[in-house]
Amino acid sequence: MKKVVTLLLSLFVIAGALVLGFEVPAQAAAKVKLSKKSVTLQVGKKKTIKVKGTTDKVTWATSDKKVATVNSKGKITAKGEGTCNITATVGSKTLTCKVTVKAKAAAANTVKVGEISFPYDPSWTEYMAPTAQAGGVTLAAYVSSDFSVYMFESVAVPEKDFQAALASKESFEYIGDLFTQELAAQAGATDTKVEIFEEGGVKYGKATGSGSAQGVAMAFTIYFKLQDNNFIITMGMQMGDTISSSVEATVFEACKAAKK
Repeated sequence: MKKVVTLLLSLFVIAGALVLGFEVPAQAAAKVKLSKKSVTLQVGKKKTIKVKGTTDKVTWATSDKKVATVNSKGKITAKGEGTCNITATVGSKTLTCKVTVKAKAAAANTVKVGEISFPYDPSWTEYMAPTAQAGGVTLAAYVSSDFSVYMFESVAVPEKDFQAALASKESFEYIGDLFTQELAAQAGATDTKVEIFEEGGVKYGKATGSGSAQGVAMAFTIYFKLQDNNFIITMGMQMGDTISSSVEATVFEACKAAKK
């Protein structure tokens, strides 16, 4: 099992590093707009929004300082439960972002991989502690009691590439192809598949496949998304030809919940 996990870790690092070199389609000039039309935060959390499509001076304001404040850089700070509007005025144009502030969530078990926090089960055995790899990749891996392997990875992405990839389905598909092709080439993965979908207004990529690593039949599922200038990647691998529904759910939930 150790040899299998070691091989899988090496594949994951290679796939993550390849993300750094992806190319995105040329983007048309954007009209003046906010990077977010709505934001949901927990009390005490912060989020920066930006005005796109202009270099003119921006004046920021909040409709309720008891709910959320905003500074001159567009950084929103959640103060108390409720809703308010954050406005950005550029010349004669006023843009509005609706802010919803919720109570602090109960403490959860998390692990920080790079700048991203992932949820994890403390019953898992830590196979690789969060470790910085080459090219801005940070990786962690865990083995559950049934020998399923979970890997969490964050890859820092330059702002221009981040914004372009966020809007491009083709870029997401390209990243998914990198993962599946690398696994197919080095671990005999077959029946690989990549799909792009949205849930809750967030774009996700999913790559699946099966094959043989060190002579052991393995199936894998990978989820990835873009957030806070990072590619967030969660991966589950399990002995056999298919991934169980519980492993599938764990991998996706970890990707959805992962955040800066």
